[in-house]
Amino acid sequence: MHEGHRKRMYEKLANGDTLYEHEILEMLLFSVLPRKNTNPLAHSLLNSFGSIAGVFGATVEELKTVKGVGPNVAYYLKLLALCSKTVNNDFGGITVLKHAKDYKDFIRLRLRGKLCEIVEIYCLDKSGRVKSIIPFTNNSVNHVEIEVKELTQAISAAGPHAVIAAHNHLQESCEPSANDDKFTRDLQAVCSMTGADLMDHCIYCATGEVYSYSLSGRMANIKRNYTLNNLVEQQMKLEIEEENKNKII
Repeated sequence: MHEGHRKRMYEKLANGDTLYEHEILEMLLFSVLPRKNTNPLAHSLLNSFGSIAGVFGATVEELKTVKGVGPNVAYYLKLLALCSKTVNNDFGGITVLKHAKDYKDFIRLRLRGKLCEIVEIYCLDKSGRVKSIIPFTNNSVNHVEIEVKELTQAISAAGPHAVIAAHNHLQESCEPSANDDKFTRDLQAVCSMTGADLMDHCIYCATGEVYSYSLSGRMANIKRNYTLNNLVEQQMKLEIEEENKNKII
């Protein structure tokens, strides 16, 4: 069924033509999934882990969280990762985001050309390696609706050491909106509750510019006001005020 497509892919490889990451991963999966179209699974893996290096850096259990990845595919990918690591002991291709330039370039690569608004949460380990990527979208051109409960569940399940959030504006302005500010506050509150450090929230726009809450100085103020202790204190204050109001009535 897929013989013609696979033949064309092998011809590209033989001719030395440029192969994109999803095509390389798609071809790697030919061997373990001989009767299936591997293109959708290749895209799902890249969306979850950011790059082939990210796929190779994932654990078997992390790989199996991707729809369509069973034990055979997960073990096969880990074996490929081991081969790569053996050949190149420094394994330097894994996506690491520590500095603004690193993650701005990564965000441009991830969000360039998107036709609808999308929010991506990059979950990092202590070394800054991208462990996983959590995407959210409503397939709308002007907003993404994310419930705080949904955000909390996703970040709790990922268990990151740190988090960088990014989303795109389809217009030629990356200035944050009131909704962007609210999302940043909500995300900081969730990160505070789950023990993750919110490093930044970045906005990519059609001109290729990337706005950074951290570099603008706004992130520091949000992180200061939306810690777990502050949220608990605010809730207690509201409860006391409500109690006093009831007494007066």
